[in-house]
Amino acid sequence: MNRFLKYFMMLLTLVLIVIPVIFIINLYHTSENAMQASYDKSDAKRQSNIREGKVDPSKDAVSILFLGIDDNEGRRENGQTTEHSRTDSMILSTFSPEKRQIRLLSIPRDTISYIPKVGYYDKITHAHAYGGPTAAMDSVEATLNVPVDYYVRVNMEAFVKAVDELGGIYYDVPYNLNEPNTDDSGRIKIKKGYQKLNGDEALAVARTRHHDSDLKRGERQMDLIKLLFKKAKSLDSYNKLDNLVEIVGDNAKHNLSTDEIKSLASMYLSDDIEFKTSQLKGKNDYLNEIYYYNPS
Repeated sequence: MNRFLKYFMMLLTLVLIVIPVIFIINLYHTSENAMQASYDKSDAKRQSNIREGKVDPSKDAVSILFLGIDDNEGRRENGQTTEHSRTDSMILSTFSPEKRQIRLLSIPRDTISYIPKVGYYDKITHAHAYGGPTAAMDSVEATLNVPVDYYVRVNMEAFVKAVDELGGIYYDVPYNLNEPNTDDSGRIKIKKGYQKLNGDEALAVARTRHHDSDLKRGERQMDLIKLLFKKAKSLDSYNKLDNLVEIVGDNAKHNLSTDEIKSLASMYLSDDIEFKTSQLKGKNDYLNEIYYYNPS
């Protein structure tokens, strides 16, 4: 696999790794079996409810919904399936060839949304539990009135292993933390301050909502995306890309074909691509004494 395609895959990997931390596309030449195992044929033919026809990533602006799910070994042992997991976070990424730009929009998990799968309003984090990636994509379209063309879904275990494979990341933790570990079998305790974080610790920083808000958590996740991408682009990390692709092979699902991935790679790996990050604007709201984030 050429160097640029590997870096593009890593970008997509990092964008899904951090929410649990953001992107994980494990595809193409490194592992044919991993690519086929993670490719979701059932959602491959889905077309946006807003578009008139199928998009072509080689020339059209396209969007990818990155889904981080709160799925782990402990929960699976208690009977929770991946398909019925809530999303721990959502990021809608828009790829614009005309503007030479990639925009990342963080969607708070408590956002109130109409969920077409069940026919009523609920927190958008529940959409995936009701109907998998398709229900999540349909709900984002209903909330934002923008097309959602593809998805990439990753669980927390992939993020933890990927951060550890990169040798950890340095981050200025804003406060003392005491959070559940990846499989909910113990606690992660972290002191406030600038320090090196391993995978479990970085995930705890990305997920916590006990000290601030869902919006602040989204900001931390965006910060971690940038740090991870910078680390992955380092010379030492390049030799680990194959290992990272293998790590996520069993922990990701997507509906992008190999040709679509190659089209995105050829379009968005040049140095002149601009990245922009933002959060969905809205306000705090309550309905029947239940908290929601109401987009404006």
